[in-house]
Amino acid sequence: MLMITNVQHRDPYDVARELTSILGRITEKPLILLFDAWEQSASVENDRKILVAFLSHPDDWPRCHIILGLRHPELRRADPADHGCEAAKHLCSSAPGTAELYELPPMHLESALEQHNLTAFVRTRIPPARQTADANLLSMVQGFPGVLDFWAQSAAQIWNDTDMQRYAEDAQACRYREFDSLLPNLQPQERTLATRLALAPRLDTTTWPVLQHVFLHDLPPHLLGTLSLKGVLLGEETPDYGHETRHFAARRWFLRHTKHEALAEINAILPPPRGERALRPRGRSPVHCHNSGDE
Repeated sequence: MLMITNVQHRDPYDVARELTSILGRITEKPLILLFDAWEQSASVENDRKILVAFLSHPDDWPRCHIILGLRHPELRRADPADHGCEAAKHLCSSAPGTAELYELPPMHLESALEQHNLTAFVRTRIPPARQTADANLLSMVQGFPGVLDFWAQSAAQIWNDTDMQRYAEDAQACRYREFDSLLPNLQPQERTLATRLALAPRLDTTTWPVLQHVFLHDLPPHLLGTLSLKGVLLGEETPDYGHETRHFAARRWFLRHTKHEALAEINAILPPPRGERALRPRGRSPVHCHNSGDE
């Protein structure tokens, strides 16, 4: 058995070098160190210095590759200051030929080519999908990789379109699982505002100025900032949940977990027409999520 001893008394560089050497000898394959969302590191500059030390001694890391995953600074939830990308560019300039920067094009499912690539991939992994129209497959996936993972894990139980639809719905139900920790911990007024914004149609720079008094008539405006700081709302110009699928997931969460409260808020901000009854909750069994390996 190979062991690394007295780690606390040794230089981290030496420990990392010995660990990668051991793993390489065990697997007899090249080793890849993957740092995902590197721009979100607590200290990008310190990490950059460590990697400079690695790149300065490539002979210490035979058959070892390091991959940094960074979001483009223009993407939502990336580092708008661009520290991560600047640090990566510095690594490339400090070690030309050893470090290289590749910019990957975004995947747009509006593209016919991307749609073809996705449906072709699904059909190679899930045989029943070969009898399913492209439009139906794309509708089930809705741009969410977790659906593909659910299908792959349950391939032996999928026999037809109905099975594929069922597992796709399970995957979508487990999407944006951060709501399970974010939303239950909101204060009463925060939850009220979050509920109203989730149940209403998505707002934009035209509708928000007109309707904000409806959402905030009995609530302090600073709650919008509080919900943003807590990661519930992601909008910059308007208070929203981000992508429309995330908005729908928030709405689904409130209707499943706080149904009576949610329906009361619907009636509070959208009173029924004269002569019609307010919305009343009806029972519905929840969807239970298994591990989908989601983002």
